[in-house]
Amino acid sequence: MKEYPLFIPPAGISEKVPEEWSRDEAKQYFKWLLGVLEDRTSFLVGYFGQDLSTPADQLLKRLGEKVVGALQSDVFVKRDPEVKLTSAGFALAADMGLLVARLLLADPSANVKWVLEKAKRHVDYNLPVLKGDSKLTFNPIRVSTVGVLRALENTSGADTEFWLKSYLYWQNTFSSEAT
Repeated sequence: MKEYPLFIPPAGISEKVPEEWSRDEAKQYFKWLLGVLEDRTSFLVGYFGQDLSTPADQLLKRLGEKVVGALQSDVFVKRDPEVKLTSAGFALAADMGLLVARLLLADPSANVKWVLEKAKRHVDYNLPVLKGDSKLTFNPIRVSTVGVLRALENTSGADTEFWLKSYLYWQNTFSSEAT
């Protein structure tokens, strides 16, 4: 397989944690992320031989199986002695989260949009999140990467339907907000 592209935000902000970003740096990251979302998720889908025209639930189910299989490789995960994502592993997990976001944004029943989290006490301060009509927000990158790490630490095996379940949960949450 070809090398998986790393998830590298613009220079100057990638060296800091989001809590330390200025408002302009947060906006720069926001613009960058939305600018790379389609290319990264299209690459992800093609990397695993799938097609974006596949219905969302089927696509996420198939990709989940393939991604969990790929995460067994030391290209994506290091186990020394604890489980850690490599830079390529983080990129893969982030892209799966971005794919969930892209599919939610394409769903006409889900009234959702990207916003920049401005509340300093929020765990996602200065980060792009999806938001519907309520106060609930969804950071697809954080959810995906944390989910991958938890799945890898699970001795009974990783949940290949993690992203499908996440998509269905947020689709239902954002759709029910719109009614």
